[in-house]
Amino acid sequence: MPPKVQESPEIVLTRARAKRDDILNSIKGIYATALEARSDVSRVPSLIIHADDLNRLVEQFQSQRDVIINALIDLNRIAEFEQVDRPLVTSMESIRLEIKTIVASAVHVSAASANISEIKSSSTAAASQHFIPLPKIELPHFDGDLLEWRSYRDIFVSLVHDNTLIGDAQRFHFLLASLKGDALAVVKSIPLSADNYALAWEALSDRFDNKRLLASAHLDKLFAFKPIAHESLPALSSFVNTFKKKCVFN
Repeated sequence: MPPKVQESPEIVLTRARAKRDDILNSIKGIYATALEARSDVSRVPSLIIHADDLNRLVEQFQSQRDVIINALIDLNRIAEFEQVDRPLVTSMESIRLEIKTIVASAVHVSAASANISEIKSSSTAAASQHFIPLPKIELPHFDGDLLEWRSYRDIFVSLVHDNTLIGDAQRFHFLLASLKGDALAVVKSIPLSADNYALAWEALSDRFDNKRLLASAHLDKLFAFKPIAHESLPALSSFVNTFKKKCVFN
């Protein structure tokens, strides 16, 4: 068997640019779906499915970028990268960030306005099946306040985490849409993918489902309760309600 002939840097460069352009077109296709979902919530499920491919496409794009850089170095034409290739890298990054922004926004709007039963039926119903619509329910929201963690956790687990009719990709998007502030900061650096949902939920639970911290937060709330200056039924009722709410926790 004759030895494999090494391709010239020029051929390597041409092939890498062709592959990169094809990958960029695929990313632009996801972007087109994202733009549709921004104005039409019925397109959100399709966007979620396509968005799962985004990270893989970006990695492939970056791999071809590296091949292009190496080929240009071999050809002593590295300055060409800034003129010919850099604009496409910048364009890809801009599109990627816009897609992620639209995904987070679209899922939030969909979760706030769509009937949860409609989301379930859209992923499982056959043409002959009929579902009784459930009351419209908005997703809970959590900003990192420990006193609100139990309530948020129980509702989210019931509506999303234990919902067998949706996939982990959708669960991850619903999770991001329901978080803000310190809570969102815990998971926002985790790449959006079905495989990473369990990792994101575990990170959130490890951070806030801490009995010692929960107990401390509830005690702080009790100690901050304003002393009753004059005994009265409303004042006593307020204290009892606060005590029951803040002292009974898992």
